[in-house]
Amino acid sequence: MAASTIKAGAGKLSIGATAALVQLNSQVISCKLTPSASQDDPILVLSGETVAGKFSETWELEVTFHTDLGAAKSVWEYLYTNSGTTQPFEFEPSTAAGKKFAGSLIVTAAPIGGDVGSILESDAKFTVIGKPVMSAVV
Repeated sequence: MAASTIKAGAGKLSIGATAALVQLNSQVISCKLTPSASQDDPILVLSGETVAGKFSETWELEVTFHTDLGAAKSVWEYLYTNSGTTQPFEFEPSTAAGKKFAGSLIVTAAPIGGDVGSILESDAKFTVIGKPVMSAVV
């Protein structure tokens, strides 16, 4: 197989139901879906054999964005207002790839503030419920 690479962006990220959908595309600096896997120790059974331990996987959506406090349809204010709620999301890392990920996540408020004179950025981590579904962009 030949080597293949793809760059992040241009892409899309939205959080929320259709009526209150927030597009984060223009504010996002970095965005990634991150899996975390674990497997319990094998279990020894009476016959002397072992049974594989339980495998589990969790996912997080990690986003860094320009803080937009006070802006119309502010991403930061949406996260603050909806913190603790479960919302649908859709993430397309690169439109060139033709793939997107969708699922539900728990909204978490993002930090506010930063160094004087700097452009404010916020980092947010969202717990994804279950495994995101990958599909072709149509």
